[in-house]
Amino acid sequence: MDKDLAQVRRIANLARIKIEKHQEQDLVKKFSAIKNYFDELSKLDIKDEEIKDESNLVTLHEDVVCDSKISLSFSDYLSNNMFVVPKVIE
Repeated sequence: MDKDLAQVRRIANLARIKIEKHQEQDLVKKFSAIKNYFDELSKLDIKDEEIKDESNLVTLHEDVVCDSKISLSFSDYLSNNMFVVPKVIE
């Protein structure tokens, strides 16, 4: 089986999307085109580029540990003061 076809099938499975056999090759081509585009973007040298629009910049803050007044007893997924959730990705 083609590696790209296997990836398309895996992505469809993870996304819980049913794809028909006749759609698979078209999706392989589309995903390959997207991957090639991002490969080209990653080759660009943008180290010296200045930011033209600062409206969408994310301001990072230092993580600070503090006591919470929220009761964690409401959760069925609590174990040792941590949330434990069911595994959803294979």
